[in-house]
Amino acid sequence: MLSQDAEHELLFDLIGKMLEYDPAKRITLKEALKHPFFYPLKKHT
Repeated sequence: MLSQDAEHELLFDLIGKMLEYDPAKRITLKEALKHPFFYPLKKHT
């Protein structure tokens, strides 16, 4: 399990990529769902 700090860093990394102003640089939905922030969820499915 990740520490709270690591989880927060991953969350803010994902949010930053989702809020990128330039659409060409913005993360896609498919890429977002593969982001490390969601790795712990894969263990439960």
